[in-house]
Amino acid sequence: MKDFLDYIQEAKKPSPKALEAERLRMEVIKAYKDALKTPNLSKFNKDEFKRRLKAYEGVDFSSTYRDSELKIIIKRLKEIPTDIKNDLKRDSLFRREEDKSNKILENPYTICDILSDPDPKRFTDLILNGIPETSRTPKWMEDLLDIKNAMEEWLETQGGRKVEMVRAFTKMVSCKNRAPWAAWSGKGYRGVTRSPTIVKQYVFTEEIKKVGKNEWLVAKGTYKSRYGAQSWSDEWKTAEYFSGTNMENLSNPIGVIFEVDLKKSETLLSADVIKKVSVYGKGEKREREVIRVSNAPIPVTVYVLVSDIEDMITTSSGSRELGAKARMAVYNKAVNLIGVKGADAFSKTKAFKGLVKDFS
Repeated sequence: MKDFLDYIQEAKKPSPKALEAERLRMEVIKAYKDALKTPNLSKFNKDEFKRRLKAYEGVDFSSTYRDSELKIIIKRLKEIPTDIKNDLKRDSLFRREEDKSNKILENPYTICDILSDPDPKRFTDLILNGIPETSRTPKWMEDLLDIKNAMEEWLETQGGRKVEMVRAFTKMVSCKNRAPWAAWSGKGYRGVTRSPTIVKQYVFTEEIKKVGKNEWLVAKGTYKSRYGAQSWSDEWKTAEYFSGTNMENLSNPIGVIFEVDLKKSETLLSADVIKKVSVYGKGEKREREVIRVSNAPIPVTVYVLVSDIEDMITTSSGSRELGAKARMAVYNKAVNLIGVKGADAFSKTKAFKGLVKDFS
């Protein structure tokens, strides 16, 4: 008959499943060591095999595991040699990727290098797809990622205000030998809304500009931005759209378009390039944007939307029984809104004549 000590000794003996798991573990360890001897093994597989080898060397299946657990462990251990063979078959792919990664890492480049390229392909790829996938991310790649993030945030907000964006743009504009696509010069337009108090300060020329159905009073002024970068456009249509958006939430907004001669030294990218990386550059209502990187005061030609002035006079018209005094009544209301010079210019518009007729 077995005594108590016999039972204790039997309990300490590994079960058949535990012994099988340990045997298979030894085979797995040998398989990984053999795999690590493979000539020209990719760094990816080398690191992965070492990691797995260390894990299996640091475990013991002969104790603490129940038979139900060992059954699963044995099944997995039997699969590992096949996994290793498959990993080795794919190793050439990993090597090619590593070679590609090393080639990129060994040939660093900057945003200035990109902006000097003969075409914008590398730039648009950076903004749309980010930095190349490599085994590590050195400082020069982090700098490119900063540029991507700044440009992406700017385009998503239709003109950002953060210091980081302006800093990134200033760095880009300061690059020497920028390619033609990386800068722009010509007539630039910026559409905004302004209060009557601000419009009254413009120096009106008494000229009238007609674009489509809209009349615009022409004035001279100075543009000074609070921010170190602004969105402009190389076409009137985009600026006209923004002149009607009232983004500053003014109570009595008047649509205004600024026109200026932009220089290559202070502009970043052409509208044709920006539309390739901006969601707002596509579709029927696509916008054409040019980024001016400066907040230095610049002389501008100012166009003031006549219909906005007309609407304000109409809503504050009061009595219509003015008779012969109608012209002076409309004129005086215009003076109150945009000053004498502005009213003189407004009196030459079709809108003014329509109001006088309406007031008579």
